[in-house]
Amino acid sequence: MDRVAAAQGNDGSMVDRLRAGDAAARREMFAQWHPWLRGYLRSRVDAGDVDDLAGEVIIRALEGLRNGQRPEVFGAWLTGIARNVVKRWYDQKEHRPTALPEELPQRPTDPQLELDRTDLPDQPADLVFQLSRQHLWSTVLDAARGLDGDMAVIMGEHLRQAGQHRWVVGTELARAVGRPVDVVNRQFNRSHRRMRDLVTALMIARTGQGDCAALVGLLRPEQRLRPNGLVLDAAQARRVLKHAKACRACAPRARQASDLSRWALGPGLVGLADDDDERRRAIAGLFLRTGEAPALGAVPAPLTLADVRAVDRVRAALPRFDGLVRFVQEHPDLVQRVVAAAGGAAAAATIVLAVLAQDHRDLADPPPRDLPVVDTVDTVDTVGTTTAPPPATGGTPIPFAPVAVTTSTGTGVAAPTPAPATTTTPAANAPVVSTTEAATTQPSIPMTTAAPNSPQPTTAPAAPAAKAVTIDVTGLSYETFTVSGQAGVLNAHNTHELKLAPGPHTLTVSAGPKVAFQVTQDNRVEYDPSLEGTLTGAGTPSLVVHGHRVTLNTDDVSYYNVTVTGTGWPTASTRSRYLLPGKHAMVFPAGKQLPFTVTGNGQVTYDHSLDTLLTGRDTSTLAVHGYQITLDTRELSYANTTVSGTGWPAYNPVGTRRLVPGSYTLNGMNGNTVPFTVTDDGTVAYDSTMDRILTGAGTSTLTAHGLPVTVDYTDLDGTNATLDGAGWPVPQKVRTFRMLPGKQNFRTAGGQFVPFVLAADGRIDYDTSANSLLTGRGGNTLVVHGYRITLDVRDISYYNAMVAGVAFTTPAPTHVVRLLPGRQSVLTTNGNAVPFVVTGTGQIDYDAGLGGILTGAGTGTIALHGFPITIDATATGRSTVLVGGVGTMDARSAHTVKLLPGKHILNDSSFQVTDGGRVDFPAGLDGLFSGRGSSTLVVRR
Repeated sequence: MDRVAAAQGNDGSMVDRLRAGDAAARREMFAQWHPWLRGYLRSRVDAGDVDDLAGEVIIRALEGLRNGQRPEVFGAWLTGIARNVVKRWYDQKEHRPTALPEELPQRPTDPQLELDRTDLPDQPADLVFQLSRQHLWSTVLDAARGLDGDMAVIMGEHLRQAGQHRWVVGTELARAVGRPVDVVNRQFNRSHRRMRDLVTALMIARTGQGDCAALVGLLRPEQRLRPNGLVLDAAQARRVLKHAKACRACAPRARQASDLSRWALGPGLVGLADDDDERRRAIAGLFLRTGEAPALGAVPAPLTLADVRAVDRVRAALPRFDGLVRFVQEHPDLVQRVVAAAGGAAAAATIVLAVLAQDHRDLADPPPRDLPVVDTVDTVDTVGTTTAPPPATGGTPIPFAPVAVTTSTGTGVAAPTPAPATTTTPAANAPVVSTTEAATTQPSIPMTTAAPNSPQPTTAPAAPAAKAVTIDVTGLSYETFTVSGQAGVLNAHNTHELKLAPGPHTLTVSAGPKVAFQVTQDNRVEYDPSLEGTLTGAGTPSLVVHGHRVTLNTDDVSYYNVTVTGTGWPTASTRSRYLLPGKHAMVFPAGKQLPFTVTGNGQVTYDHSLDTLLTGRDTSTLAVHGYQITLDTRELSYANTTVSGTGWPAYNPVGTRRLVPGSYTLNGMNGNTVPFTVTDDGTVAYDSTMDRILTGAGTSTLTAHGLPVTVDYTDLDGTNATLDGAGWPVPQKVRTFRMLPGKQNFRTAGGQFVPFVLAADGRIDYDTSANSLLTGRGGNTLVVHGYRITLDVRDISYYNAMVAGVAFTTPAPTHVVRLLPGRQSVLTTNGNAVPFVVTGTGQIDYDAGLGGILTGAGTGTIALHGFPITIDATATGRSTVLVGGVGTMDARSAHTVKLLPGKHILNDSSFQVTDGGRVDFPAGLDGLFSGRGSSTLVVRR
């Protein structure tokens, strides 16, 4: 849905759907407007607050719609909200309190959410979304325990209401907590910033203990036992953040956790951002252990029909964790291909469930958050026996099935394998609980299969004891790998200690190649002697995997980056990869992948059909050569254009790109695109519907003509206007632009804009709510009309004033200007500005706090009223005195002038008129000026 639709006012519009609480409409609104909001805020506020404030604007907009507001022009209305948020941000930045109020801490109440449901949905994508939301809320609520005082009360109520899909802020939030609205607004913003730090610290503490002993030292013993459930107090969170800034191991995790915390407290919390990228980030950061997530990007071979059928088996196994974990353990290669094919939806659900199998009570019968958990690895005495967990404080212990947790020295995900079922030895003064009884509420993975009516043994047969084997693949360039018999996807950048049962195993890297090895009964690794060199460590408990160095030569293609399947996207300057023998592919940001093979001696080979695109056969250097495609965009009006995957080089109306065959888009700077293809013979092709827009099919030159659209804004006042992406050409009231079809914005120099659509047949269309502003529907000429607004400046003393974005004209007591709806401001000749709004019906509105300075709300006339300020320079002995923006006055007598709040210049010094109409000036000017706090400024010399 485009921005035109976002401004609709009829029954089928997005506004109506938003007012009705339609979740799909919220996501559409977020997808369309969040990027624009970030761009708008990026140039106005601190970089660290952009995401927070963009989320706040969206939340306030949703709340306004829910409370009955009905904007005429959605974009102008949203811009007004954004400007109010920015104004309040500046106000709070200047008056930020230095200390928290002294109040007793109050823990936020956990919201009762529909997320607490325990029945599983049918679709894997629905399941991963539900799991994402459950763990997102759990993380946010755990982090909120680090708040205290008013911040705990206010954020707790906000979270409780958000959990019920009510985005409560401002006056309504103040009413709910019984606090003044100014206190609530100030403390809400402080608590939001504090929450971001708390969520970041919590993620670092939960996911980084395997990498940093110093981090472990900051935690209490009980927190180390249960990292996935630990909660930090405020002091611990500060220590963790301070440590992470100076720690080489924790700093990268801290940066990633900080980004994730912005997402968690912004679109993630509101439930708007459901796109794959955001969902992957949520999964990776919030419950796949940050830094251990599988690479969900360039992964190897496509799914076969057999693979698809296997995925159906995954779906069928979803409600049964035992079957699911066995599937992941038995089919690690397929899991990786599912990840690639599903783009992080069904595959992510599979991996998430496998990882969560160690604590699947979250989906069945959630225990209290304070339930102690014993690491059963530390309590194993002999095979088949475990000691019982200590009782929970203040009550009897809650039974659970013991789980043998796989340890790792790196950050690789290591899903647990089940310990044999056995009767536990009771702790002192604790009732005897058997694990077979616990299994009725906490299902575990059965170790054997029995007929339905056969008696169940009280003790399962003992399995061979698994001892730790060190796996080191850090010399390879892959992002992840798996080991058969070991659940989970492991981070290839770390060394791992895995408990592998004696027998054969297969190690598979994320691109698909694999190597086979065995673990002997005495815990040594063995492998085929022909693999020596690729593998080392035979006869020891350590297996090291080495790759062949393959150099990529990409000088003859135009992409901003090139990679190899399974190796992520390193910096563009990294041209070497260390790869295992086997099939790989060269991957580009756009276009086709080019397959090649690394042979056993480290050389590359490829199909002869690729000889025009690849060179380097039987060497260790693989060079890629693109077809030279000429791009002629001279007829387009954009300030720049590009081809997908090639970045944004300096503007060149006739330039070349070297591209491999595949699908591409020609991109304009306003985000509009048209698709085309580079064929296998190096020519361009496109759909016949593009014949009016593109020429050059069958040749190596793509010429873009665009579609002509004439814009006539003679009925609008302003110094200049343009279409988004076309830059700011010399002002011209009637101009013809050539644009790519799609969404367009007519934009004025004052920042107001009106959206419209240029269809593929060259016709103009726009929303019916813009009928009073635009004419020309169905043709190729857009006529823009402004509302007639009268500006009355008789009650101010500046020698001229005008609406920002409109050129100053001959000074007059009133001016009639034609303006678009949206946020405007009156600009005086001394540079002071007073904001106001032109509504969608052409009436004036402004902030209630400006009631003494502006009049005319609800009409088409806005009048400015200055504060009477007396300037007395008689003591200077001068004949004249100059007040900036007002003019020269006779200094031999006092004069009263009407001034707006803000900074003013008197001769070479400055003074201030406050919002209350009083005089102020810097302390350093006390010898020059007097009269601070009054309405008279006395100039002494």
